[in-house]
Amino acid sequence: MKPFLILFVLLTIVHAKTAERHSNSKNRQRTQRTPSIEVNSATSGSSKTIGHSVDYDHFLEEGSMLPYFPEKVNNVTVTIGQNAELRCAVDNLNNYKVAWVSVDSQTILSIHNNVITRNPRISLSRPSSNQWHLHIQRAKQSDRGWYMCQINTDPMVHRSGYLEVVVPPRILNKDDEGDLVVREGDNLTLSCDAVGHPRPHIVWRREDSEDIMVEGRKAAIVENRTLRIPKISRLHMADYLCVASNGIAPSTSKKYRIKVQFPPMFWIPSQLEGAYVGQDITLECHSEAFPKSINYWIKEDGAMLISGNKYESLIVDSGYKVYMKLRIRNVSKTDFMEYKCVAKNSLGGSDGSITLYEVKPPTTITTLATTTTTTTAKSTQGWFEVDTTSAADRRRLKERRKEGLFEKFGLGKDSNSRASTGVHGISGSFTFYYAYISCTFSVLMIGLTQRRGTQVISFV
Repeated sequence: MKPFLILFVLLTIVHAKTAERHSNSKNRQRTQRTPSIEVNSATSGSSKTIGHSVDYDHFLEEGSMLPYFPEKVNNVTVTIGQNAELRCAVDNLNNYKVAWVSVDSQTILSIHNNVITRNPRISLSRPSSNQWHLHIQRAKQSDRGWYMCQINTDPMVHRSGYLEVVVPPRILNKDDEGDLVVREGDNLTLSCDAVGHPRPHIVWRREDSEDIMVEGRKAAIVENRTLRIPKISRLHMADYLCVASNGIAPSTSKKYRIKVQFPPMFWIPSQLEGAYVGQDITLECHSEAFPKSINYWIKEDGAMLISGNKYESLIVDSGYKVYMKLRIRNVSKTDFMEYKCVAKNSLGGSDGSITLYEVKPPTTITTLATTTTTTTAKSTQGWFEVDTTSAADRRRLKERRKEGLFEKFGLGKDSNSRASTGVHGISGSFTFYYAYISCTFSVLMIGLTQRRGTQVISFV
Protein backbone atom coordinates (compact mmCIF):
# COMPACT_ATOMS: atom_id res chain seq x y z
CA MET A 1 0.00 0.00 0.00
CA LYS A 2 3.00 2.37 0.26
CA PRO A 3 2.98 3.22 -3.52
CA PHE A 4 -0.67 4.26 -3.22
CA LEU A 5 0.12 6.38 -0.19
CA ILE A 6 2.95 8.11 -2.06
CA LEU A 7 0.65 8.64 -5.03
CA PHE A 8 -2.00 10.21 -2.79
CA VAL A 9 0.57 12.55 -1.24
CA LEU A 10 1.87 13.57 -4.68
CA LEU A 11 -1.65 14.29 -5.86
CA THR A 12 -2.21 16.42 -2.80
CA ILE A 13 1.01 18.43 -3.46
CA VAL A 14 0.19 18.90 -7.15
CA HIS A 15 -3.33 19.98 -6.29
CA ALA A 16 -1.99 22.47 -3.75
CA LYS A 17 0.51 23.98 -6.29
CA THR A 18 -2.20 24.31 -8.88
CA ALA A 19 -4.46 26.07 -6.40
CA GLU A 20 -1.59 28.40 -5.45
CA ARG A 21 -0.89 29.37 -9.09
CA HIS A 22 -4.58 29.93 -9.68
CA SER A 23 -4.73 32.23 -6.65
CA ASN A 24 -1.66 34.23 -7.79
CA SER A 25 -3.16 34.68 -11.26
CA LYS A 26 -6.32 36.07 -9.75
CA ASN A 27 -4.36 38.52 -7.65
CA ARG A 28 -2.46 39.80 -10.73
CA GLN A 29 -5.70 40.30 -12.63
CA ARG A 30 -7.08 42.28 -9.73
CA THR A 31 -4.08 44.65 -9.68
CA GLN A 32 -4.28 45.22 -13.46
CA ARG A 33 -7.92 46.19 -13.30
CA THR A 34 -8.04 49.87 -12.19
CA PRO A 35 -11.43 51.24 -13.09
CA SER A 36 -11.53 55.06 -12.78
CA ILE A 37 -14.41 57.30 -12.05
CA GLU A 38 -14.32 60.85 -13.43
CA VAL A 39 -16.02 63.41 -11.29
CA ASN A 40 -16.81 66.82 -12.81
CA SER A 41 -16.66 69.82 -10.53
CA ALA A 42 -19.39 72.32 -11.19
CA THR A 43 -17.60 75.14 -9.41
CA SER A 44 -14.13 74.91 -10.80
CA GLY A 45 -14.89 73.27 -14.10
CA SER A 46 -12.09 70.89 -13.52
CA SER A 47 -12.36 67.13 -13.19
CA LYS A 48 -10.82 64.60 -10.81
CA THR A 49 -10.10 61.01 -11.44
CA ILE A 50 -10.31 58.51 -8.57
CA GLY A 51 -7.88 55.83 -9.55
CA HIS A 52 -8.49 53.12 -6.93
CA SER A 53 -9.65 49.57 -7.97
CA VAL A 54 -12.86 48.00 -6.50
CA ASP A 55 -12.36 44.25 -5.53
CA TYR A 56 -15.72 42.53 -4.87
CA ASP A 57 -14.12 39.14 -4.05
CA HIS A 58 -12.88 40.42 -0.70
CA PHE A 59 -16.49 40.36 0.47
CA LEU A 60 -16.37 36.53 0.30
CA GLU A 61 -14.58 34.70 3.10
CA GLU A 62 -11.59 32.73 1.94
CA GLY A 63 -12.70 29.60 3.95
CA SER A 64 -16.06 29.50 2.16
CA MET A 65 -14.31 28.28 -0.98
CA LEU A 66 -12.79 25.23 0.80
CA PRO A 67 -14.58 21.85 1.28
CA TYR A 68 -15.94 20.97 4.72
CA PHE A 69 -17.78 18.19 6.57
CA PRO A 70 -21.46 19.05 7.23
CA GLU A 71 -21.73 16.19 9.76
CA LYS A 72 -19.51 13.88 11.74
CA VAL A 73 -18.69 10.29 10.92
CA ASN A 74 -20.70 8.20 13.37
CA ASN A 75 -19.35 5.21 15.27
CA VAL A 76 -20.76 1.85 14.19
CA THR A 77 -21.23 -1.37 16.22
CA VAL A 78 -21.92 -4.71 14.54
CA THR A 79 -21.83 -8.34 15.63
CA ILE A 80 -19.15 -10.47 14.11
CA GLY A 81 -20.24 -11.77 10.71
CA GLN A 82 -22.61 -8.88 10.03
CA ASN A 83 -22.14 -6.09 7.46
CA ALA A 84 -20.89 -2.63 8.52
CA GLU A 85 -21.32 0.74 6.84
CA LEU A 86 -19.38 3.97 7.61
CA ARG A 87 -20.80 7.19 6.14
CA CYS A 88 -18.97 10.40 5.19
CA ALA A 89 -20.45 13.60 3.68
CA VAL A 90 -18.45 16.50 2.18
CA ASP A 91 -19.82 19.78 0.88
CA ASN A 92 -18.15 22.29 -1.47
CA LEU A 93 -15.59 19.70 -2.61
CA ASN A 94 -14.78 21.42 -5.95
CA ASN A 95 -11.66 19.78 -7.36
CA TYR A 96 -10.49 18.11 -4.14
CA LYS A 97 -10.57 14.38 -3.51
CA VAL A 98 -12.01 12.24 -0.66
CA ALA A 99 -10.27 9.15 0.64
CA TRP A 100 -11.02 6.43 3.24
CA VAL A 101 -8.10 5.31 5.39
CA SER A 102 -7.78 2.57 8.06
CA VAL A 103 -6.00 4.34 10.91
CA ASP A 104 -4.88 1.24 12.82
CA SER A 105 -3.32 -0.45 9.80
CA GLN A 106 -2.40 2.85 8.04
CA THR A 107 -3.96 1.57 4.85
CA ILE A 108 -5.66 3.63 2.11
CA LEU A 109 -8.93 1.89 1.35
CA SER A 110 -10.38 4.19 -1.35
CA ILE A 111 -9.62 7.44 -3.22
CA HIS A 112 -12.63 9.36 -4.41
CA ASN A 113 -14.61 6.84 -6.54
CA ASN A 114 -12.05 4.04 -6.59
CA VAL A 115 -11.38 1.22 -4.10
CA ILE A 116 -7.65 0.87 -3.60
CA THR A 117 -7.45 -2.03 -1.12
CA ARG A 118 -7.43 -5.61 -2.38
CA ASN A 119 -9.72 -6.76 0.44
CA PRO A 120 -12.76 -8.22 -1.40
CA ARG A 121 -15.02 -7.52 1.59
CA ILE A 122 -14.58 -3.72 1.27
CA SER A 123 -16.56 -1.63 -1.20
CA LEU A 124 -17.60 2.01 -1.78
CA SER A 125 -20.95 3.55 -2.67
CA ARG A 126 -22.06 7.09 -3.64
CA PRO A 127 -25.75 7.58 -2.72
CA SER A 128 -25.41 11.27 -3.70
CA SER A 129 -22.77 13.60 -5.07
CA ASN A 130 -21.52 14.65 -1.62
CA GLN A 131 -21.59 11.24 0.11
CA TRP A 132 -19.01 8.46 0.38
CA HIS A 133 -20.11 5.27 2.14
CA LEU A 134 -17.56 2.62 3.05
CA HIS A 135 -18.96 -0.95 3.26
CA ILE A 136 -17.32 -3.87 5.08
CA GLN A 137 -18.94 -7.24 4.45
CA ARG A 138 -18.96 -10.05 7.06
CA ALA A 139 -17.08 -8.05 9.68
CA LYS A 140 -14.23 -9.75 11.54
CA GLN A 141 -12.55 -8.91 14.79
CA SER A 142 -9.55 -7.66 12.78
CA ASP A 143 -11.82 -4.98 11.24
CA ARG A 144 -12.32 -3.38 14.67
CA GLY A 145 -10.75 0.14 14.90
CA TRP A 146 -10.75 3.75 13.64
CA TYR A 147 -11.57 4.70 10.05
CA MET A 148 -10.73 8.17 8.64
CA CYS A 149 -12.54 10.09 5.93
CA GLN A 150 -10.07 12.76 4.71
CA ILE A 151 -9.88 15.53 2.08
CA ASN A 152 -6.58 16.33 0.33
CA THR A 153 -6.59 20.03 1.23
CA ASP A 154 -3.53 21.82 2.55
CA PRO A 155 -3.54 21.27 5.44
CA MET A 156 -5.51 18.03 5.23
CA VAL A 157 -8.90 17.88 6.99
CA HIS A 158 -10.57 14.69 8.16
CA ARG A 159 -13.28 13.07 10.27
CA SER A 160 -12.97 9.68 12.00
CA GLY A 161 -15.44 7.01 13.14
CA TYR A 162 -14.92 3.84 15.20
CA LEU A 163 -16.04 0.41 14.06
CA GLU A 164 -16.82 -1.90 17.00
CA VAL A 165 -17.11 -5.60 16.22
CA VAL A 166 -18.71 -7.46 19.16
CA VAL A 167 -18.50 -11.21 19.66
CA PRO A 168 -21.02 -13.36 21.62
CA PRO A 169 -19.54 -15.45 24.45
CA ARG A 170 -18.14 -18.89 23.74
CA ILE A 171 -17.16 -21.38 26.44
CA LEU A 172 -13.82 -23.04 25.87
CA ASN A 173 -13.81 -26.85 25.85
CA LYS A 174 -17.59 -26.86 25.94
CA ASP A 175 -17.78 -30.27 24.30
CA ASP A 176 -15.64 -31.94 26.97
CA GLU A 177 -17.29 -34.52 29.21
CA GLY A 178 -19.24 -32.84 32.02
CA ASP A 179 -19.99 -35.92 34.18
CA LEU A 180 -17.96 -36.04 37.40
CA VAL A 181 -18.05 -38.75 40.10
CA VAL A 182 -16.45 -38.09 43.50
CA ARG A 183 -16.49 -39.82 46.88
CA GLU A 184 -18.34 -38.17 49.73
CA GLY A 185 -15.94 -36.03 51.79
CA ASP A 186 -13.55 -35.22 48.91
CA ASN A 187 -12.83 -31.67 47.65
CA LEU A 188 -14.16 -30.62 44.24
CA THR A 189 -13.13 -27.74 41.95
CA LEU A 190 -14.97 -26.88 38.74
CA SER A 191 -13.45 -24.51 36.15
CA CYS A 192 -15.12 -22.66 33.30
CA ASP A 193 -13.56 -20.14 30.89
CA ALA A 194 -15.08 -18.24 28.01
CA VAL A 195 -14.04 -15.83 25.26
CA GLY A 196 -15.91 -13.02 23.55
CA HIS A 197 -15.95 -9.25 23.15
CA PRO A 198 -16.64 -7.64 25.57
CA ARG A 199 -15.14 -10.15 27.99
CA PRO A 200 -17.84 -12.55 29.20
CA HIS A 201 -19.14 -12.62 32.77
CA ILE A 202 -19.39 -16.12 34.28
CA VAL A 203 -21.79 -17.32 37.01
CA TRP A 204 -22.56 -20.75 38.46
CA ARG A 205 -26.02 -22.01 39.43
CA ARG A 206 -27.85 -25.27 39.99
CA GLU A 207 -30.15 -26.44 37.23
CA ASP A 208 -32.86 -27.37 39.75
CA SER A 209 -32.80 -23.74 41.05
CA GLU A 210 -31.75 -24.87 44.54
CA ASP A 211 -29.12 -22.88 46.45
CA ILE A 212 -25.44 -23.82 46.15
CA MET A 213 -23.85 -24.77 49.48
CA VAL A 214 -20.27 -23.48 49.69
CA GLU A 215 -18.39 -23.63 53.00
CA GLY A 216 -21.58 -23.71 55.04
CA ARG A 217 -23.19 -20.79 53.21
CA LYS A 218 -26.05 -20.92 50.71
CA ALA A 219 -26.05 -18.84 47.53
CA ALA A 220 -28.34 -18.77 44.52
CA ILE A 221 -25.38 -18.06 42.19
CA VAL A 222 -21.59 -17.97 42.47
CA GLU A 223 -19.79 -15.34 40.36
CA ASN A 224 -16.39 -16.76 39.56
CA ARG A 225 -14.59 -18.70 36.88
CA THR A 226 -14.03 -21.54 39.36
CA LEU A 227 -16.45 -23.24 41.76
CA ARG A 228 -14.81 -24.85 44.81
CA ILE A 229 -16.76 -27.27 47.02
CA PRO A 230 -14.73 -28.58 49.97
CA LYS A 231 -15.77 -31.84 51.67
CA ILE A 232 -18.53 -32.55 49.22
CA SER A 233 -21.61 -34.40 50.48
CA ARG A 234 -24.65 -36.05 48.96
CA LEU A 235 -26.50 -32.74 49.34
CA HIS A 236 -24.26 -31.31 46.59
CA MET A 237 -25.33 -34.00 44.12
CA ALA A 238 -26.97 -32.10 41.23
CA ASP A 239 -26.47 -30.66 37.76
CA TYR A 240 -24.49 -27.38 37.76
CA LEU A 241 -24.53 -24.79 34.97
CA CYS A 242 -21.66 -22.49 34.01
CA VAL A 243 -23.36 -19.52 32.27
CA ALA A 244 -21.32 -17.01 30.24
CA SER A 245 -22.81 -13.70 29.05
CA ASN A 246 -21.53 -10.32 27.86
CA GLY A 247 -24.68 -8.54 26.72
CA ILE A 248 -24.39 -9.92 23.19
CA ALA A 249 -26.95 -12.58 22.33
CA PRO A 250 -26.95 -15.45 22.68
CA SER A 251 -25.56 -16.39 26.09
CA THR A 252 -24.03 -19.84 26.43
CA SER A 253 -23.73 -22.45 29.16
CA LYS A 254 -22.11 -25.76 30.01
CA LYS A 255 -23.59 -28.45 32.24
CA TYR A 256 -21.63 -30.39 34.88
CA ARG A 257 -23.33 -33.48 36.35
CA ILE A 258 -21.94 -34.09 39.84
CA LYS A 259 -22.40 -37.57 41.33
CA VAL A 260 -21.36 -38.26 44.94
CA GLN A 261 -20.69 -41.86 45.92
CA PHE A 262 -21.52 -43.23 49.40
CA PRO A 263 -22.64 -46.60 50.88
CA PRO A 264 -26.30 -47.28 51.80
CA MET A 265 -27.84 -45.98 55.00
CA PHE A 266 -31.34 -46.34 56.46
CA TRP A 267 -33.87 -44.19 58.28
CA ILE A 268 -36.83 -46.02 59.88
CA PRO A 269 -39.95 -43.92 60.63
CA SER A 270 -41.21 -46.48 63.21
CA GLN A 271 -39.28 -49.51 64.47
CA LEU A 272 -42.27 -50.92 66.41
CA GLU A 273 -45.59 -51.61 64.72
CA GLY A 274 -48.64 -53.10 66.47
CA ALA A 275 -51.36 -55.08 64.71
CA TYR A 276 -54.17 -57.48 65.62
CA VAL A 277 -55.01 -60.76 64.01
CA GLY A 278 -56.84 -60.31 60.72
CA GLN A 279 -55.58 -56.75 60.13
CA ASP A 280 -53.65 -55.46 57.07
CA ILE A 281 -50.44 -53.64 58.09
CA THR A 282 -47.77 -51.66 56.16
CA LEU A 283 -44.09 -51.42 57.20
CA GLU A 284 -41.92 -48.56 55.86
CA CYS A 285 -38.15 -47.91 55.40
CA HIS A 286 -36.20 -45.02 53.80
CA SER A 287 -32.71 -45.61 52.37
CA GLU A 288 -30.05 -43.46 50.65
CA ALA A 289 -27.21 -44.73 48.47
CA PHE A 290 -25.14 -44.01 45.35
CA PRO A 291 -24.46 -45.86 43.13
CA LYS A 292 -28.02 -47.13 43.07
CA SER A 293 -28.60 -49.89 45.60
CA ILE A 294 -30.46 -53.22 45.50
CA ASN A 295 -33.33 -53.13 48.02
CA TYR A 296 -35.43 -56.02 49.40
CA TRP A 297 -37.24 -57.31 52.56
CA ILE A 298 -36.37 -60.38 54.69
CA LYS A 299 -37.85 -62.10 57.74
CA GLU A 300 -35.97 -62.60 60.98
CA ASP A 301 -34.91 -66.06 59.76
CA GLY A 302 -33.35 -64.53 56.62
CA ALA A 303 -36.03 -65.63 54.17
CA MET A 304 -36.59 -63.05 51.39
CA LEU A 305 -40.14 -61.80 50.99
CA ILE A 306 -41.58 -61.97 47.48
CA SER A 307 -44.69 -60.06 46.43
CA GLY A 308 -47.76 -62.29 46.27
CA ASN A 309 -51.11 -62.88 47.94
CA LYS A 310 -49.65 -62.51 51.44
CA TYR A 311 -46.98 -59.82 50.95
CA GLU A 312 -46.73 -56.80 48.65
CA SER A 313 -43.36 -55.00 48.29
CA LEU A 314 -43.28 -51.48 46.86
CA ILE A 315 -40.03 -49.59 46.07
CA VAL A 316 -39.98 -45.96 44.81
CA ASP A 317 -36.75 -44.24 43.64
CA SER A 318 -36.17 -40.48 43.92
CA GLY A 319 -32.60 -39.64 42.97
CA TYR A 320 -30.31 -41.28 45.49
CA LYS A 321 -33.25 -41.82 47.90
CA VAL A 322 -35.34 -45.00 47.99
CA TYR A 323 -38.70 -45.45 49.75
CA MET A 324 -39.51 -49.07 50.69
CA LYS A 325 -42.93 -50.35 51.83
CA LEU A 326 -44.03 -53.87 52.81
CA ARG A 327 -47.76 -54.60 53.06
CA ILE A 328 -48.80 -57.71 55.05
CA ARG A 329 -52.37 -58.86 54.40
CA ASN A 330 -54.56 -60.64 56.96
CA VAL A 331 -52.02 -60.74 59.80
CA SER A 332 -51.89 -64.09 61.64
CA LYS A 333 -50.16 -65.27 64.83
CA THR A 334 -47.12 -66.42 62.84
CA ASP A 335 -46.61 -62.95 61.34
CA PHE A 336 -45.61 -61.35 64.64
CA MET A 337 -41.82 -61.15 64.32
CA GLU A 338 -38.92 -58.93 63.23
CA TYR A 339 -38.69 -57.80 59.59
CA LYS A 340 -35.62 -56.28 57.92
CA CYS A 341 -35.24 -53.88 54.97
CA VAL A 342 -31.90 -54.41 53.19
CA ALA A 343 -29.92 -52.20 50.74
CA LYS A 344 -26.60 -53.03 49.02
CA ASN A 345 -24.36 -51.31 46.44
CA SER A 346 -20.74 -51.51 45.29
CA LEU A 347 -19.55 -49.55 48.35
CA GLY A 348 -21.26 -51.68 51.00
CA GLY A 349 -24.60 -52.65 52.51
CA SER A 350 -26.94 -51.74 55.35
CA ASP A 351 -30.26 -52.86 56.84
CA GLY A 352 -32.96 -51.67 59.22
CA SER A 353 -35.30 -53.70 61.43
CA ILE A 354 -38.99 -53.31 62.28
CA THR A 355 -40.71 -55.46 64.93
CA LEU A 356 -44.38 -56.38 64.44
CA TYR A 357 -46.17 -57.23 67.70
CA GLU A 358 -49.75 -58.24 68.56
CA VAL A 359 -52.34 -55.92 70.03
CA LYS A 360 -55.94 -56.52 71.07
CA PRO A 361 -58.55 -55.85 68.43
CA PRO A 362 -60.68 -52.77 69.01
CA THR A 363 -64.03 -53.22 70.94
CA THR A 364 -67.20 -52.46 69.01
CA ILE A 365 -69.83 -50.49 71.00
CA THR A 366 -73.37 -50.76 69.62
CA THR A 367 -75.84 -48.01 70.56
CA LEU A 368 -79.53 -49.06 70.53
CA ALA A 369 -82.37 -46.56 70.04
CA THR A 370 -84.91 -46.70 72.94
CA THR A 371 -88.53 -45.48 73.22
CA THR A 372 -89.94 -44.31 76.57
CA THR A 373 -93.51 -45.39 77.40
CA THR A 374 -95.80 -44.52 80.36
CA THR A 375 -97.06 -47.44 82.47
CA THR A 376 -98.74 -47.89 85.87
CA ALA A 377 -97.12 -50.36 88.28
CA LYS A 378 -97.87 -51.47 91.81
CA SER A 379 -95.08 -51.31 94.39
CA THR A 380 -94.55 -54.20 96.78
CA GLN A 381 -92.14 -52.29 99.00
CA GLY A 382 -94.72 -50.38 101.08
CA TRP A 383 -98.27 -49.36 101.70
CA PHE A 384 -98.37 -46.78 98.93
CA GLU A 385 -99.03 -47.03 95.22
CA VAL A 386 -96.79 -45.68 92.49
CA ASP A 387 -98.56 -42.94 90.60
CA THR A 388 -97.62 -42.75 86.92
CA THR A 389 -100.61 -40.69 85.89
CA SER A 390 -99.93 -38.29 83.06
CA ALA A 391 -99.61 -34.56 83.63
CA ALA A 392 -102.84 -33.80 81.74
CA ASP A 393 -104.78 -36.22 83.92
CA ARG A 394 -103.35 -34.58 87.05
CA ARG A 395 -104.48 -31.15 85.91
CA ARG A 396 -108.03 -32.41 85.28
CA LEU A 397 -108.08 -34.05 88.76
CA LYS A 398 -107.12 -30.75 90.40
CA GLU A 399 -109.93 -28.94 88.64
CA ARG A 400 -112.51 -31.49 89.76
CA ARG A 401 -111.36 -31.29 93.41
CA LYS A 402 -111.60 -27.53 93.34
CA GLU A 403 -115.15 -27.71 91.98
CA GLY A 404 -116.11 -30.23 94.75
CA LEU A 405 -114.81 -27.92 97.49
CA PHE A 406 -116.77 -24.94 96.17
CA GLU A 407 -119.93 -27.01 96.04
CA LYS A 408 -119.40 -28.43 99.58
CA PHE A 409 -119.02 -25.02 101.21
CA GLY A 410 -121.68 -23.28 99.18
CA LEU A 411 -119.30 -21.13 97.14
CA GLY A 412 -121.06 -21.53 93.87
CA LYS A 413 -121.08 -18.81 91.26
CA ASP A 414 -124.88 -18.43 91.20
CA SER A 415 -126.58 -15.32 92.60
CA ASN A 416 -128.49 -17.32 95.27
CA SER A 417 -125.31 -18.48 97.02
CA ARG A 418 -125.09 -17.86 100.73
CA ALA A 419 -121.70 -16.28 100.30
CA SER A 420 -123.27 -13.55 98.24
CA THR A 421 -126.07 -12.55 100.65
CA GLY A 422 -125.79 -9.49 102.82
CA VAL A 423 -127.46 -10.98 105.89
CA HIS A 424 -124.95 -13.72 106.32
CA GLY A 425 -121.93 -11.71 105.12
CA ILE A 426 -119.67 -12.47 108.08
CA SER A 427 -120.46 -16.18 108.11
CA GLY A 428 -119.99 -16.34 104.33
CA SER A 429 -116.60 -14.59 104.49
CA PHE A 430 -115.35 -16.97 107.16
CA THR A 431 -116.56 -19.91 105.14
CA PHE A 432 -114.81 -18.52 101.99
CA TYR A 433 -111.46 -18.12 103.72
CA TYR A 434 -111.72 -21.58 105.23
CA ALA A 435 -112.45 -23.05 101.83
CA TYR A 436 -109.58 -21.12 100.26
CA ILE A 437 -107.06 -22.34 102.85
CA SER A 438 -108.28 -25.94 102.55
CA CYS A 439 -108.04 -25.79 98.76
CA THR A 440 -104.52 -24.38 98.87
CA PHE A 441 -103.42 -27.07 101.33
CA SER A 442 -104.88 -29.76 99.09
CA VAL A 443 -103.00 -28.41 96.09
CA LEU A 444 -99.71 -28.43 98.02
CA MET A 445 -100.29 -32.01 99.13
CA ILE A 446 -101.05 -33.08 95.61
CA GLY A 447 -97.80 -31.47 94.41
CA LEU A 448 -95.83 -33.19 97.15
CA THR A 449 -97.47 -36.49 96.27
CA GLN A 450 -96.43 -36.08 92.61
CA ARG A 451 -92.81 -35.52 93.61
CA ARG A 452 -92.74 -38.65 95.80
CA GLY A 453 -94.66 -40.73 93.28
CA THR A 454 -97.45 -41.61 95.75
CA GLN A 455 -101.15 -40.95 95.84
CA VAL A 456 -102.59 -39.44 99.05
CA ILE A 457 -106.34 -39.14 99.60
CA SER A 458 -107.34 -35.66 100.69
CA PHE A 459 -108.97 -35.47 104.09
CA VAL A 460 -110.93 -32.41 103.12
